[in-house]
Order: sequence, then structure tokens, then C-alpha cells
Amino acid sequence: MRLAEPLKLKTLQAPGYYALALRAIGQDLTNLYPIDLQIEVLDGAFIVRGHCPRRRLDGEPTKSEGQNLSALIGKLFQRGEIPATPDPRNDIVEFSRSYSSQDIDRLDQAGAAYRTGMNRIPDPRTLGEALRTVGRLIDGNNCRLTSLKKIPDRLIVEYQDPDDQPQREEMTNQELNKLQRSYYGKRGTFEFIDKWKGREI
Repeated sequence: MRLAEPLKLKTLQAPGYYALALRAIGQDLTNLYPIDLQIEVLDGAFIVRGHCPRRRLDGEPTKSEGQNLSALIGKLFQRGEIPATPDPRNDIVEFSRSYSSQDIDRLDQAGAAYRTGMNRIPDPRTLGEALRTVGRLIDGNNCRLTSLKKIPDRLIVEYQDPDDQPQREEMTNQELNKLQRSYYGKRGTFEFIDKWKGREI
């Protein structure tokens, strides 16, 4: 069974609990900028583990504060007053969070307050929308999610199909992007912007 078979794309229009829950979790984790993450569903709770920069876990300064601090440090480096040592805030650390059904409801209500009155298509490049797309597939195919793993270039989904048989699928970022384009194409237009286009790396 393939979650994203062409004939199954129509199921993306069917909202359900996994779509709601995974979007809420993704939005809650967005500020961590997770490098990878794994979500397991145990006794109705979503257990999340992953890795992110320490500065994100500890809380990063506001943009203006960060810019002022960077400018000051840059000047001190130029004077030779600070040795060029690695910034420990850039260390990669592990994080873990647990979401009950009550947590999901609370996060969804908070997100709904933000979304109210927004007459635009959500940005499918965000973590919340990427996870929501997987949730829609799970809901639309009447499956039960057991775990979801996100690594830099792909998603790995494990679930129970309608016959209660364990299944495992991998979806590359390109495949997910194509799926999202298909879904959002039904709702309107969304212009994907390559932020690196025209720049020398």
C-alpha cells in the first residue's frame, strides 16, 4: 500500500486528527529549527525526540539584540581581543517533548486564533505544513500512525493500514514537495521561491 498513490490524492481533502495533531506539533517545534526528529505515538500521546542547536533550545535573542551583539563581537575580533573559539550556542543538543490530546487541542486553538482571518494558503515549506501533509495521508487512508521520522532529506513513516498490518514508507523531500503542490493546486496558487537562486554559494 502506498499512502501517496495518485488515486489517493483526493484523500488530502479529508481533514482528520493526525493532520491536526501533526500540524500543531510542527508549529510548536518550528522555533527549535530541528535538524532531525522522531515522533512516536504511544497510548494516544505523541512522544517527540530530536536534535537542534543549543541556542534554539535555550532561547535566542531577538533579531535586533542579536545584530547588536554580532556587531560588537565582530569589532572585538578585529582588535584581537577575543580568541576565535567555537560558539557553544551552536552546539547540537538533543530535545524531547510529549504531547497529550489536551496539549494538541490547546496548540490547535492557539494556532486557530492566529489563522483566523488569514485569506491565504499556508506556506507548505514550514515544518507544520510538511507534517500536516503526512497526517492528511494517514487520515485519508484510514491508517493509524505509529512513528514518523524526519531527517534532512526525507521522511520515514510507519503506520498500521486498515487491515491492521504494519507498513513502512519513505518519502523524499522532493516527493513531499510534489504532493504538496498537488494539494495546494486544488486550493489556489502558491509560488515557491528559491531563496538561493542567483546567489553564489
